[in-house]
Amino acid sequence: MMIYFLQCHRNSSRGQQGEAVITARDMRGTPLIRYRLGDVLEVCEEACSCGAAGPLVRILGRSNATFPLYDGVSLHDYQVRAAMQALGIPRYQALLRTDAAGGDEIELRYEAPADASVPDEDAVASALLGCSLDLLGSLDMQKLTVRVCADADFHRTARGKTPEFVNLRDSQGAQDG
Repeated sequence: MMIYFLQCHRNSSRGQQGEAVITARDMRGTPLIRYRLGDVLEVCEEACSCGAAGPLVRILGRSNATFPLYDGVSLHDYQVRAAMQALGIPRYQALLRTDAAGGDEIELRYEAPADASVPDEDAVASALLGCSLDLLGSLDMQKLTVRVCADADFHRTARGKTPEFVNLRDSQGAQDG
């Protein structure tokens, strides 16, 4: 079996990241040729602790858990997750809307941790914007607005779930019109 990357996001200091596809020609019946898994992986430089000879692969997130933003910029769930984990925020939700000027608006809601190390909203906004240099560029071009709300109610789906990433653009036209 071979693993390839589609839409390689970047070469990080730890290794290559991208959407994984696999090819397995030696399967009985039908071989898998460039089968999309939907996972975004990172190939790490360090060896696996089990002693296996192959590269260590870490699953970062799903390829469809992405906010498409202005000018082809994408914000991925694993980027936001890493920023929130670095701040010690275990529960959060990112909402995407179109603002009044037609630009992108990201609202980040989070539950402040119960301990004394509660990050303020400015620190959370800075961590979110630090996920990608492209976000800072969109902000500078006034095509992006970021709002941060500590201890706000989370958006729930019709079945009562609270997903980490919620794209409200599709439902926005029906609500506004």
